[in-house]
Parts: sequence; C-alpha cells; structure tokens
Amino acid sequence: MDRILVLEDELALRNSLCRSLRQNQELAICETGSLRDAVRLLDENPQLIVSDLDLPDGSGLDLLQELAFRGLHVPVIFITAYLSRYRAELPVSSNIDVLEKPFGHDDLSRLIRRRLDRHSSTPTLSAFSVADYLQLAGLARRDVCLTISGEHGTRGKIIVQDGQTAWAEDQLGEGIEAFRRLAFLPQAEVNCRPSSARVLTPNVQGSLEQLLLDAARQLDERGSNPEVTFEMVPASQPAPSSRLDSGKVPPLTPPRPVQKEKQVNKPKPLEMTNRLDKLISPQVKGAARAERDGSVLEYAGELDAESSCAVATVASRQVKELAAELGLGDVLSWHASMGKSSWYVVNAQDQMLVAVGGPNKNPSSTLGKVEESYGRRA
Repeated sequence: MDRILVLEDELALRNSLCRSLRQNQELAICETGSLRDAVRLLDENPQLIVSDLDLPDGSGLDLLQELAFRGLHVPVIFITAYLSRYRAELPVSSNIDVLEKPFGHDDLSRLIRRRLDRHSSTPTLSAFSVADYLQLAGLARRDVCLTISGEHGTRGKIIVQDGQTAWAEDQLGEGIEAFRRLAFLPQAEVNCRPSSARVLTPNVQGSLEQLLLDAARQLDERGSNPEVTFEMVPASQPAPSSRLDSGKVPPLTPPRPVQKEKQVNKPKPLEMTNRLDKLISPQVKGAARAERDGSVLEYAGELDAESSCAVATVASRQVKELAAELGLGDVLSWHASMGKSSWYVVNAQDQMLVAVGGPNKNPSSTLGKVEESYGRRA
C-alpha cells in the first residue's frame, strides 16, 4: 500500500482531497495542515507528497529542503494558486509537479497514479540534480558538502557555506570552471552532507544564483551535452543514489483569474431567483449553492459539489487578497478558465454560487447568467 502525505492548511480543501484519495483502497493517506507536523510525518516514509506552497508556518519549499537533506527520494506534487510568487524558487526536477488551483480531483488522482507507477519502476535515484541541491542549500542558507559521482567514480565536490558556494573542485581543476562543469552534470549521483568545517580561502565567489545562470549559459553555448572526459578513479565515499533529471525547463507563466469587480459599500443578502437546474446548459455542467465556508446547501448537474465549493472558497479568498493588493473594491463575482474547465463564482454576504463548465469562448456572458440566478447582474 502506498502512503501519501497531504499537506494543506485549508481544512475544507484538505478534507475534500483526502476523502477523494481514500476512495482508492491502495492508498494510505496521512494529512496535516502545518509544515512542522509534515516534517514529523516524514518519519513514516511516504511514497508521495501532495503539498500546498503557501503555508501558515512556512512554505512547501521548506519541505523540499528537508527531503533533500534527509536524502529522501519522494515525488512531490505542489497544489497552489500562487505559482507566480514561487516559480523562481522552484527547482527544476522531474521529481516535482505543480497543479494550479482550482483543479479537478480526477486530474490529481491520475497524476498521483502516474507518479507512483513511475517511481516504483525507476531505479532509486537522487531526488534532485546538482543544481537543485545547490538552489535548496541557498534558499535554506545551509552549510553542506555535495560529493558528486558518476558511473566511474567520484567526479568532484562543491562546498556551500551560509547558502553561498565557497569551494568547487573536480578532476580537471578547481574554482569557477570546476563549478560550471559540475553544476549541470547529467546522470550524477549526489551525496549531500552537512559541512562543519569552514573554507578559509574560497576558490568560488559570487552569488549562487548568478553562478548557476552563468553555468547554464555556458552549457547552452557549447550544446546540450556537458560531458567531459575524466580519469577513472574509485569513489572516495559512497553516494546513495543518482539524479533523475537535469534538463532545464523555462518557468511557466500561470493563468490569472479574470476578475470582474464591482465596488460597493457592503454586500447585501441575496436570494436565489431561479432554481439551480435552470443554470445547466452547454456552458455549465453543474452548479452549487454553499455557505461562504464551503458548506454545500444544494447542487444540480454533473458536479462534485463538496470539492468544487471547497476549491471555490479558497480561490475566492485569494482573489479577494489580490484585489486588495491592487487597490480594487470587493470582488463580488469572477470567472477563471483553467485548462479544460471554466469556473464561475458569485459571492453574496453569507453565501456563494459556484458553477463549473467546459471551455468557453465567452465566459463573461455565462458569468452574467449565473449572476442573474442570484438576482445580480454585473
């Protein structure tokens, strides 16, 4: 049985996710809403982690750092509505996936199954590449020593002090050139250990971020294969695993919800003027009415009402925060197109109306019809 760790601080969404995942009897689910508890639950050796990025006591990235320095090779699926905030800090690794909120539970279940199947059929490899370990050490301001090995033995080592590279050496030399040869070395086995000794005379200087950018640029200039010929020597210390993927992928720009806002002094209580089933159309597959905390009152059509309302509750809060940052008024209704799904949400003082459909070339018109069902026309 595969053990899944779910880290999500929004209780309604976490309950909905776990309830959906527990329908698969081959999965054992452990859950928490705090980073501190998640670190403790790593002792139970989960085979996969589903985690939010924005947490009350830290970030999902902190969990990546803990995995790296424990030497755990666990696939991680991040679920977030704040990808634009964190994308520059996310290591590029085939061991990491990101799903943007809102997302369908079926999409998450398929990704989990695919990840678990791949993980069980792939030889044990390093959770991260050399560059990934360097970025994580930089983010955590750690003192670590990376011993980098390959098929024929030790290739070299990089020492990081206070989150900055202090020393690099390989079989061809020392300093910045050794760093560049090692940083994106493919199929490398990385042994990451805490470093207690201080390097008094560093042979590499500069910010870690700039060093990695320079190494990546040099890699691009000479082609996709940075292999150089090394003399074969025995490994000086065992390396537990090999990396999964060193390919560089440009950061994706996440879609932003299209906000439709109206500034008012105070929302007034509203009542439904139409039955929910009248909303069902080629553009709307399902609709639900819920309390503002996500508790479902009624629903109609093809819709996982509880899950959809939980997701809409979280998304509405995030849209409200974004509107506040931009100096806008209260966002009383909004729509968002995410992949093959379109979401329409209308907020009242104590309730909300959630409708979900497929791709839509005119979502504003559909949002207007949903608003009319709540007696509001934007």
